Amino acid sequence: MALLFNNTGESLALAIMVNKTAAANLTYHLYSNDKTPSETDVLTDYTEASAAGYSAITTTGASWDTTSVSGSASYAQQTFTFTTDETVYGYFVKKGTTMLFSERFSGAPFSIPTSGGTVAVTPKITAD
Repeated sequence: MALLFNNTGESLALAIMVNKTAAANLTYHLYSNDKTPSETDVLTDYTEASAAGYSAITTTGASWDTTSVSGSASYAQQTFTFTTDETVYGYFVKKGTTMLFSERFSGAPFSIPTSGGTVAVTPKITAD
C-alpha cells in the first residue's frame, strides 16, 4: 500500500510548506492493529507496537536527501528492534503529537518471533 496523508496531516504539511507552522523532526512508529490507512484516520485509530526492545525512531531534518531524485525526499533505512514477539501491520508518522501519514506494509502482517527480530523501514516521500 502507498503512504497516505490523513486529513490532519495534509493540513499540517501545507502549514509547514507556507511557513505558518515550524518544521520539526518526524517520529516513525510501528502499529500492531489490523488497520488499513484512510484519510479520515486519527492517531487513536492506531495501536503502537509495545513489545520489549521496541521504540519509535526520530528522523532529523538535515539527514533527509532531497537532491538526488526530483520530487522525492528519502532517508536512510531505519531498523526497529524487538526482543520478543509482536505482530505489526505498518507504520505511522508524527510531528510532535500530530499524525501526518501512515502506511500499511505490503504483505502485512509481519510476525516477529518470540526470540525477537527486526523490521526495517526506508522512509521516502514522493510528490505526484
